[in-house]
Amino acid sequence: MTDLSLDLDDTDFERLATLGRSLIPTLARTWTDHNTHDPGIMLIELLAWIADAQIYSLSRLRRDERRAYARLLGIELRGPRPATGLVWPESPSELVRVGGSPVTLLVNTAVKPNQPLAPAFYLTHSIELTGARLVAVSTRFADGSAPRDWTRANAPTAATFKPFGDAPSAGDRLVLRFEGQLVEAKPPVPGVDPLLSIGVAVIAREASAALGSESNASSLRRAHRLRVALEDSAGERALELVEDTTEGLLHSGVLLLRVGPNVRPYDASFAITIRSAHGVLLRSPRLQCIAPNVLPIVQRKYVDELASFSQVVPSQQYVLSERGFVFPTRKADVTVRVGEQDGQSHEWKMVADLNQCGPDDRASSFDRDTQTITFGNGINGRLLPLNAATSSRQQPQESPKASVRVSYEVSDGARGNLPKDLIWSVASLAAKFKNLQPTSGGADGLELAELRAMSRQDLRTARPLVTRKDLESAARALSDLQVARAVELPATLDRPHVRGTRILVAIASRDSSDGNPQTLESPSWLEEVRARLAPRLPLGERLEVIAPRYTRVQLTARLTVAPNLFPDDVLAQVVAMLEARFASVAATEKDAWPVGRDLSVLELKGWIRKVDGVARVCELVLRVGEREVRDGRLRLGPAGLPALELTKQSIQVECYPQRVVQ
Repeated sequence: MTDLSLDLDDTDFERLATLGRSLIPTLARTWTDHNTHDPGIMLIELLAWIADAQIYSLSRLRRDERRAYARLLGIELRGPRPATGLVWPESPSELVRVGGSPVTLLVNTAVKPNQPLAPAFYLTHSIELTGARLVAVSTRFADGSAPRDWTRANAPTAATFKPFGDAPSAGDRLVLRFEGQLVEAKPPVPGVDPLLSIGVAVIAREASAALGSESNASSLRRAHRLRVALEDSAGERALELVEDTTEGLLHSGVLLLRVGPNVRPYDASFAITIRSAHGVLLRSPRLQCIAPNVLPIVQRKYVDELASFSQVVPSQQYVLSERGFVFPTRKADVTVRVGEQDGQSHEWKMVADLNQCGPDDRASSFDRDTQTITFGNGINGRLLPLNAATSSRQQPQESPKASVRVSYEVSDGARGNLPKDLIWSVASLAAKFKNLQPTSGGADGLELAELRAMSRQDLRTARPLVTRKDLESAARALSDLQVARAVELPATLDRPHVRGTRILVAIASRDSSDGNPQTLESPSWLEEVRARLAPRLPLGERLEVIAPRYTRVQLTARLTVAPNLFPDDVLAQVVAMLEARFASVAATEKDAWPVGRDLSVLELKGWIRKVDGVARVCELVLRVGEREVRDGRLRLGPAGLPALELTKQSIQVECYPQRVVQ
C-alpha cells in the first residue's frame, strides 16, 4: 500500500551533511580529506545538526513565540472589542428632573435596548442631564457676515447641513442658544463629578480601510481640536472639554464638558459656542443633529466578584467566572484585592513572572488565554491567607474577613453591533432614548489562528508606500479626512526640496460644483495627511503634502447657435460642459481636470463647438486677472489647477443669421 501522507520534514541531518560535502569539489578543489576527523567536515556536520533542529522546530512554536512573531507585524493578541454608540433623548423635556431633583446618571449605569437577546450597554461617564432647552442653532462667521440659522435643519428627520460651509475660516463659531438653567448650583451627588454631554451626529463618506492597517486612526490625538465656551451677560467663559470623541467634528460622538466654579453663577439664557482650538477645522463637517443630554454608551460590563477556594495551597489558581475578558484596556486588565489578617484590604499587583518575586511580595500573575490568576507559593510571591478558603462562592455582601476580590471587564464583542433607531431605556428614568446611528466597533477576540491569518494577509498587503500608486491610494483611503484626489508629482520636479523628498498634491472633496477655488486644503489638513502617510514611507524618504495651486481664469466668448434653437438652452448646455471640464473633483479621476495640465484656447474652442446647438465660436478670450492669454496656452505649472469664473456676461449667444429670400 502506498503511504499518501505528506512528508513535510524531509530535509534531515543526513541530507544536509551530504549536500554540504557535495559542494566541496566545486568550491575548494584542494580539499581532499572528506573523513569525519577533518575539522572542516566536523563544522559541516555541526551546521547540519543545527539546521536540522531549527527546521524541526519551525512548525512547533510556543504560544509566546507565535505572539512575538505577530507583534513584529504590529498584530497583538486581544480580547473582544466592545461596541460603542450614542443614544439621543426622544423627549428632552422629560429628562430634566425626577421627583424634583436633578438627574445625574452615574458611570456604568445600565442602558438597555428593546431588541430581544441584545447585550446590555453601560454609560462610559457620569452624566448630569441639563435642564436647559436648546432653542436655536446658528453659525457666527469670523468675517462679520450675517449669521446663518440652522435651527429647523437641526433635527434627526430633517435634511443635513454644513454649519461652516465648504471652507471653514479661522474664528467661525457654532452657537447653541439655550433657555433655562445649565446645571444645579452644586453637584447633585456628593463625591461625583458629572459631566455635561453634547452629542454630535456627523454624516461622513463610507469608511474604507487604508492599506495594511486595521484602523485609520488619527495621528494627532494628543490635544483637543475644539474649544468650547459659555456666553452670557458676564461675557465669555471657557468650559473645560474633558473628552472629545468627535475628534474635532470628524466623527459622530460627544463633547463632555466640566462646568467649573468660574462658570457659576450664570444666567437662565446663555449660549455655548464651539470653534476650532487651532484656527481652522481639518474639514467641514456635515451634521445630522446636535443636541445636549446625549448618552455615550459602551457594550462592556464591569465585574466585581469574590474568589472562593476549597483550600489554600501554594500557587493557588482562580479562573474568572465571566467569559469575554476585555484586553487591552486603559487601566489594569485585572485588579485583585485581598483582605488580610490586619483587617485591611491590600491590592496585589500583577506581574509577568512570579519567579522574580520574593516571599513577602503581594503579587500574582494572569494568563489571558485561560483567564486564570495564579498566586504565589510562599517563596515566589506571598501565599494567600488561610482563611481565604470558603465552602462555596459567596456574594459580595457576604464577604468574609479574608476575602479575595477580583475586578475586570467583559464584552460580547460583535454581538454589540446593533442597528439604528432602537428604543433604549435607562434605569431610574421613564424617558426613552433612540440611537440615530448603529452601534459599531464590536469585534470578537483574536486567537492564535486569527493572528496567523492576519499575519499572512498583512504580508501580502501591508507594505511600504514605495510606488506612486501606493502613495496615492493610501491618501485616498483617508476617508475621515475626505481626500478626494491625490497626485504625486514626478521626482524631476524643478523646485527646491531636500533629496529623497516625495511631493504629494492632495485635494479635498467638496459639495459645490462651481469652478471657484476653495480653501479646503488648510495647512492643518495637509499636515494631518502628511502625518498619517509619512510613517509608511521607505526608510530615508521624506514626504511633503501640498495643496494645488489654483489659477483664477476668466472667459469671454461669443457663440452662434444653430437655427430653430433657443439660445438660453444652448447657453445652459455650454455652461454645464465647462463646469464639468474644469472640475477639480469628479466622480472618477479621468473626469476631473488633470493636475498640472495646461489650458489651451484652441482646445477650449473645440469643446464648446462640440456642444449640440453651437454653430460657431465667433470669439473666445482667456484672462488671468487683468492679463489676457496672448499665446493661446495658459501654463499652470506642475501643481496647478484652473478655477474657471463664469458670470452672466461671460458668454454671449447670438442667433443664426436668417437668409432673406427675394
